[in-house]
Amino acid sequence: CIAPKSAAPIDVDVTVAMNGYDWVSSPHKYGYVPMIRMHGITPSALPVDVPFTVHITGENFQYPTELMCKLGLAISSKATILNENLIECFIPPIHQAGVV
Repeated sequence: CIAPKSAAPIDVDVTVAMNGYDWVSSPHKYGYVPMIRMHGITPSALPVDVPFTVHITGENFQYPTELMCKLGLAISSKATILNENLIECFIPPIHQAGVV
């Protein structure tokens, strides 16, 4: 299915029709959420082979319950939402220098 656009964050009912007119209701909801936008990351560089915590500023970080962070080839890690404009990510050691 292709979900239509929504002008605002909202949860909507889900219904399905196998023949185009006999609609079956579902107890499930489909949620439209605000788009996450990233503005910056601090620090902008990390030492090689050292675990580190970074802070990412942006917008709309309040909704996702499974927000994750990943820098380059690092293993992804769960983000902690500090407020709607700031998340904190623990970055495991990266064993190779480079741009991410």
